[in-house]
Amino acid sequence: MLIKEKTPILSGEITDKAIFINRRKIIKAAAGISIASLLPGSVNAQEKKYAHIPAGPYSASLKVTDYEDAANYTNYYEFSTNKKDSTVLAKNLKTIPWNVTVEGEAEKTGVFNLLKFPNNYLW
Repeated sequence: MLIKEKTPILSGEITDKAIFINRRKIIKAAAGISIASLLPGSVNAQEKKYAHIPAGPYSASLKVTDYEDAANYTNYYEFSTNKKDSTVLAKNLKTIPWNVTVEGEAEKTGVFNLLKFPNNYLW
């Protein structure tokens, strides 16, 4: 039987200690940059200057989807593969409160509300 030997880790593959210690600062900075990138679009939230331009010869003349069709669309294969049947059956799905039960050999057991989970347990 072949036993795979451990390959040594190259020094270039190891994260520098300073970077490892400051990883949370790096993640916060990256999050701040990504949020800041959203600002220019919201600052320029004025009415579009070119809204009055007529449609060109290559414009798509697609009909807007009816509100009922868009509002009642479901993709719940748990209920049915037929879109109309799944819409009717999905109306009975109770999503609030959405509770998770943790049992067995866990540090914290009990019933947890999933809507409160990120605020209380992840941060």
